[in-house]
Amino acid sequence: MGYGFVFARFNLWPRPIEPRHNLQMSTRGGGLVLGLLVVSVTINYLDRGALSVAAPLLTRELDLSAAQMGLLLSSFFWTYATFQLVAGWLRGRM
Repeated sequence: MGYGFVFARFNLWPRPIEPRHNLQMSTRGGGLVLGLLVVSVTINYLDRGALSVAAPLLTRELDLSAAQMGLLLSSFFWTYATFQLVAGWLRGRM
């Protein structure tokens, strides 16, 4: 005998999961939030890349020390990391 007998005998067949709320409204709002988060992460990524290319020019123009330039470049990382947590929390609520 196969496993089908065991499933039928003890009523172990998988059952569909019932939705807890209206998925249509949640998916629409979640898609908008997800889209806005993707756009903001993309802008942040491009801006961070452009700043690293412009770093030597900024150092000369603004007379920044290496420590100040490091602080400026690391500010993008800390902002990015912080808002990844916020974005995850927001997406989890959708």
